[in-house]
Amino acid sequence: MPAYLVELPANARTFLPDGADTVVVYANSANDAAAMAQAKYTGDSDAAWAAATVTEIAAGADLEGFRLRVAVLDSSPVVDLTVTGAAAATVDSIAALMVTALNGTSIIAGAAYNGTSNTLTIAETTDGLGDKQVLVEFLPPVTFAGGDDAPLPDFVGAITDQGTAGSALTAVLGADTVEVPAFYASLKA
Repeated sequence: MPAYLVELPANARTFLPDGADTVVVYANSANDAAAMAQAKYTGDSDAAWAAATVTEIAAGADLEGFRLRVAVLDSSPVVDLTVTGAAAATVDSIAALMVTALNGTSIIAGAAYNGTSNTLTIAETTDGLGDKQVLVEFLPPVTFAGGDDAPLPDFVGAITDQGTAGSALTAVLGADTVEVPAFYASLKA
């Protein structure tokens, strides 16, 4: 059953006794969500609820604007790259962008991505970087930022780094089936 964000118009927000101006309701439809929100509060205006904005809360459709950052670190960054997903982006397409960016550096030639295992090879054994530390972050779109650039933990799994110089540097990324996060509103109470 989907969730809906039911938001009163700005001129009607004083009707709710708890100071809320938006509620989240699980319902079969937008109409049922609005009716449930209205039923929650007594002594309010039917007109205010009729004018409420009702938005279905759903996962995002794609990873457009989401960013993948890969840094290979020694005492200072050896490589620090960020790529951004285009329209209809998936984990696989963003990983492919990162492979191109990594192989475009002067010190990495063996970057690759295996879409079956979701393994990003950041540097191959012949690149001689296997003893370095790796930082891999999947970040929300820049347009979303306004606060911290908080990495999304479900998009990055096991990282293999700090082995011997002849080891590969790898990171397992989230599968294309991972839900795309979406942020809808801040609620007041």
